[in-house]
Amino acid sequence: LNLQRTVNVKQYAPETFKKIRELHNIADEDLVKSLDPAENIGQIQKSGEGAGASGSFFFFSYDKRFIMKTMSKLEVDHMIRSLPNYYRHLVQNEKTFIAKIYGIHTIRIDQFEPIHVMIMQNTDRI
Repeated sequence: LNLQRTVNVKQYAPETFKKIRELHNIADEDLVKSLDPAENIGQIQKSGEGAGASGSFFFFSYDKRFIMKTMSKLEVDHMIRSLPNYYRHLVQNEKTFIAKIYGIHTIRIDQFEPIHVMIMQNTDRI
């Protein structure tokens, strides 16, 4: 029985999302710590309970700082196309109430279908 898994993570627009995180004082180390799979296993297991109307799943990081939401490939493509305008809006309107998106990734595990996820600010903690 081979329990080894091949996991590949594609990060979209890493430089732009890094700038967005910097705008909001989110250190990469904080993001990695908050999204540590070992810390979040319970949250991930409960994610289906939070299925939205779109069929997307989401969960809060164990420390409640971030939300991870699944996306379709179509939504990923749209967000990446919209990213320059989104970034410009955040820079020009620092007090905007628009949701803060800190990263978009595609996760591939072995032969399974890829999972597209968006990492967002948890607005309940503002």
